[in-house]
Amino acid sequence: VLGVVVLTDYNNKTYTINDVSFDTNPQSTFETKNGKTSFVEYYQQRYNIRIRDTQQPMLLSRAKKRDLRAGGCELMALVPELCRVTGLTDQMRSDFRMMKAMSDHTRLNPDRRIERLNTFNNRLQ
Repeated sequence: VLGVVVLTDYNNKTYTINDVSFDTNPQSTFETKNGKTSFVEYYQQRYNIRIRDTQQPMLLSRAKKRDLRAGGCELMALVPELCRVTGLTDQMRSDFRMMKAMSDHTRLNPDRRIERLNTFNNRLQ
């Protein structure tokens, strides 16, 4: 998980995972402008998202310089169930079979590409 880039569902921002905190979970509290609140309460109030697994460990990401200048925290705690992995890790890139399987799905000849686009278009209608 370390070094993986994730995309958060609620704000479409990307974060690089630097650590996993087994000491905190979504029921843990943190300080806001309005006082202390738990991650569960925060996401429910701010984004109307209900966190299902309240015992999962939190993912930690170092804030980007831009976010630090804007007054953000140095470490951001992310709820794993609200994150989606993006891109490929170095381990994935070095796996020949995985890369071959991926290229089979992404490198299509023109006829196959048109066929898939037509199928997709038909599903939209």
